Amino acid sequence: MHGTTFNWHLLDARAIWVKELAGALAEQVSLLSWLPDIRWDALLRGHGERSQLENPRLIVQEFPLQRGFARWPFRYLVNEGKRIASRLRHFTSNESRTVLLCASPHYASVAEQWQGPVIYYMSDLYYAWGEDPAYVNYHDRRMCQRATLVCPVSERGKAYLVKKAGCPVGKIAILPMATRESNILPQPQLTPAKLPDDIVDLPRPIIGIIGNLARNTDWLLLQQVVASCPAYSWVFVGPTDMPVPDHDHEQARMKLQQSMGRVRFVGSKPYHELADYARSFDAAVLPYRKIEPTYSGSSTRFYEHQAACRPMLATHGFAELLTKEPLVHLVENAEVMIDQLHQLALQGFVDGQENNRWQASHADTWTARASSMRQALADRLNS
Repeated sequence: MHGTTFNWHLLDARAIWVKELAGALAEQVSLLSWLPDIRWDALLRGHGERSQLENPRLIVQEFPLQRGFARWPFRYLVNEGKRIASRLRHFTSNESRTVLLCASPHYASVAEQWQGPVIYYMSDLYYAWGEDPAYVNYHDRRMCQRATLVCPVSERGKAYLVKKAGCPVGKIAILPMATRESNILPQPQLTPAKLPDDIVDLPRPIIGIIGNLARNTDWLLLQQVVASCPAYSWVFVGPTDMPVPDHDHEQARMKLQQSMGRVRFVGSKPYHELADYARSFDAAVLPYRKIEPTYSGSSTRFYEHQAACRPMLATHGFAELLTKEPLVHLVENAEVMIDQLHQLALQGFVDGQENNRWQASHADTWTARASSMRQALADRLNS
């Protein structure tokens, strides 16, 4: 287990956006990303396997994680934080100078064991995920107390940390979502790119929706817009396996999935393929419902579409996007979205913001986010 040492550790790399940030960090620092194997018998297990991911390029170390380790009674009976910290130290030559980047509040006990700098990357409003908010807030408070640097992805995330988790403002650096640097085009794209093979037969114009096609999507709005725009093709890219608790929205999603002709659900795609779809659309739609944690988060799909330069229409269901006009056109309801789509069609799906999106996308890459995180940490350590 001793072998190569690292000067950054990431706990943990399950989420796609965390992998993307980790991939960018790994190009700048010596980073080991940890991936938990969550099980009831973790205490009886040895070390996990190490692997090399290629896309993004990451060194990943699996480790057995006791299910419920942060909950009562396990957090009192089993010092899992100490065990995890001990695992990290096997790959650390100088702990006091090795950064621990925690991507979940549940690793607060590990952060408290660590002797080097700690970063808490709060990539979502975790207390709104469905767990007991007080339980999550308890761990957020511990993280904020221990961390050297705390990185929410939005202004609303920052407000939560300050008001409800007691985080000092001076510890906070906002790091929104981003896109890969390789997704930035050599020049602004004024026309859609060629269609991926699984939608090449669809007639244009093509309106695209990318992302997790579940509860935070306004399916009632989409059902109305699709029905009112039969001259357009509609492409949905993303998983649909998660339930939609709202019955009416669930029924609307199901009816759209059962549609024939110019409506197509292509399923989940690897992250690195999303750019091909985004570039091929005549226009993109970001149909968010105003619910948490979405409203207080950061829109990954916005940054993917921004890099593709194509026109975007979004609802008011995402606070971050309320500050992004005119790069994205905000619509209040289905009727306004229908009118905006027809207006775009009259303009040949060119809205005059293509160059501005291209320019903005250069600063909104995972590489830039990784650099900003490192600089913010350096500023904190030198203050």
